[in-house]
Amino acid sequence: MLSTSEKEQILREVPLFSQLQGHHLTSVAQLAEVVSFSNGETFIRQGDMGSCLYVIVQGTATVVLEGAGVVDRVGAKAVIGELAILSVGPRSASCVATSDIQALKIDQETFWDILYEYPAIALEIVAMLGMYIKGLQQKLVAERSAQQHSSLLDSTMHMLDTLV
Repeated sequence: MLSTSEKEQILREVPLFSQLQGHHLTSVAQLAEVVSFSNGETFIRQGDMGSCLYVIVQGTATVVLEGAGVVDRVGAKAVIGELAILSVGPRSASCVATSDIQALKIDQETFWDILYEYPAIALEIVAMLGMYIKGLQQKLVAERSAQQHSSLLDSTMHMLDTLV
């Protein structure tokens, strides 16, 4: 089990939470639940309703898109399911553990409780999500120009365009 200070240190190193200061970061760390997934376990299913995000502490996973296969590989300090925390809707991809994983789970209800208590967090998170999505779009544009006719990139770009 991770202590609150260990969870704070992990969150401090994750871009989505790195700008949170003092008691804001402590609040998130206190409410983050430590969870584990076994190698081969699907812990996010495309099409399921999303209600939490995960920050990978240890281990690796693949992000799988139906019809396209593996679209990303992630490891420690990666955030998975971040859009589910701010929106209501089905998951856009599945995530499968490719090793045993330890992660921090932050559910939507908990996160919204934090936002009500500390409204300043909402402004920080919205700004960070905007920058994060913009970075993803720039990465996809660069990949698209390198691989002009990839239907996978077209599908992913369309998915991101609908988010912004």
